[in-house]
Amino acid sequence: MRDGFLCICGQWATLVHHKRYDNIGDEPLSDLTSLCEECHFDLHAKRKLWGVRVLWASAFIILTRIQCASQHKMKQKITDLQPHSKFTAHHQLFLDKKPFVIIPSKLVENLGLRVGLEIESQTIEKLIAADEAMRAKNFALNILRENIYSKTQMTQQLEREGFKEQTVETIIIELINSGHIRDRLFAEKWIQRRQKSNPRGRTVLKQELVEKGVDPETAEQVLAEVKTEDEAKLALRIAQKQTKQYKRLPIHVAKRRLHGFLARRGFESETILQVIEKVL
Repeated sequence: MRDGFLCICGQWATLVHHKRYDNIGDEPLSDLTSLCEECHFDLHAKRKLWGVRVLWASAFIILTRIQCASQHKMKQKITDLQPHSKFTAHHQLFLDKKPFVIIPSKLVENLGLRVGLEIESQTIEKLIAADEAMRAKNFALNILRENIYSKTQMTQQLEREGFKEQTVETIIIELINSGHIRDRLFAEKWIQRRQKSNPRGRTVLKQELVEKGVDPETAEQVLAEVKTEDEAKLALRIAQKQTKQYKRLPIHVAKRRLHGFLARRGFESETILQVIEKVL
């Protein structure tokens, strides 16, 4: 196939000739050449020089390959555009009577694609990729207006919308470079919301941030900025509310339950012991 199934004489090749025999079973393509039966016989029987015939055949093969390469770059004609039976708002595009790609109907209209139009298949593929990237970025910017997302969360959102992996990766990089996605800012806002609505200690907050896609190092850096006295005040406020449920319990039972309650919310042991001493 590497010689286009042609012998050096220009006829169809039916045999493969070994130029050397020291690599039998593991021959590189450079050690092989395609020959017809006549040329193969002549080569082995008479060891005749190839001369002009080799030059002519080589030129013929090169010309054939150039023609094949140019055909791939030639424009193809859109022969049909049909609404897709399974995917709503999509069309099946045919190039030279062969199915080529499923494309959003809006893109068909926006690009002016129509039956009879001649266009390179590579151009259509690039246009489709560019359109998807634009839609993915617009989607991301729209949801970022309503909320803050970590890198992992935004990746999941884009994947749920059905965007291709390569498109998602490209858009995520663009959003990070433009400052729309900042895991540090996400972590700061998350901690602020948590402290107001459903307070938690450092341990649980770090676990939650990591689960939401913030890398552990960034989570640790942001949590380090939370002052110890602020966390102690938070734990004390929670404990004061919780101890109301322990009034009828023996003091040692109340302390054990309060310790477990605060530990499950991520407060450190030292902070918990200080708080218990104050409220019980």
